[in-house]
Amino acid sequence: MLSSNVLSDSDFSSGAFSAEYGNALSGFFDLQFRKGNNQKHEKNASAGFLGLEFAAEGLLSKNSESSYLLNYRYSTLGLLNAMGIKIAGDFLPSYQDLNYSLSLSLNEKNELSFYGVLGNFWYKLDGNDDNESSDQRAFTGIFGVKHRYFFSDKGFIQTIASVSKVDSNNEESTFQVLDFTQENQNLTARLSTMLNYKINAKHILRSGIIWSVIDDQIKGQSLNDVNVLSTDYDLSANTQSLQIYASWKWRMTPKLIMNSGIHSMHYALNGETTFEPRLAFQYKYNRDHSFSLGLGIHSRVEAAAVYKNQ
Repeated sequence: MLSSNVLSDSDFSSGAFSAEYGNALSGFFDLQFRKGNNQKHEKNASAGFLGLEFAAEGLLSKNSESSYLLNYRYSTLGLLNAMGIKIAGDFLPSYQDLNYSLSLSLNEKNELSFYGVLGNFWYKLDGNDDNESSDQRAFTGIFGVKHRYFFSDKGFIQTIASVSKVDSNNEESTFQVLDFTQENQNLTARLSTMLNYKINAKHILRSGIIWSVIDDQIKGQSLNDVNVLSTDYDLSANTQSLQIYASWKWRMTPKLIMNSGIHSMHYALNGETTFEPRLAFQYKYNRDHSFSLGLGIHSRVEAAAVYKNQ
């Protein structure tokens, strides 16, 4: 879904991770889009075992630092399958994805950016002894806009509005007769704002709020006794969630860092509210190695439609 060509920073953490990350149990992977080249236009095309890739980036205006970034990929196996060359046998996977980022430098205190991730994945598996086949398709789309306001040289306020859709469909057939289908769909609109303030070189405070509106659907059908597709389950739910957090990062020594904070989430569908304290220490032994110790409470909600089946 994401090409390494469009990424700048990435942060993976497990254990008692920072309070700003909630609705996760074991860890998180924070990926950031990089800005395009604001000095000149660049284009690139490459081909490899995984797929064909086309990229473009450059400046939007010579009078500003605004830039664009675009990356498209299509799977090599998809092209070969279309030509009848099945190097993966009866397993026929294909994918394509598009990433884009538009960065606008409005003035010294304001930055505005638009970003998006679009991806399709599909595969077909057939030809086994029972003459069974499976056809699975998945789509993911994420569109967002981010604004960052620097109110001083020590702090900024960041606001993000986004919409995401994840849709997957699985069909299974026997002797070319469709006998089972399942479709999962999730549509989420999210608005978040975060305040980051650097008191000095040792202390950084961060707090924020995340509001999500969720529409979730799960539907399954199978052949009944008269060989007609009938609905086994049809679950749908609309709900909201609200997350609030505050954290404090303290560089105790040049090698020792403490991260502390609290995360709270309210889930409207079941009326539950969580309070999750976090505390973690990291000791950087040298440039390449560090030791971490953390303690925290974490929780995660399931798909909204699951709660409707309780």
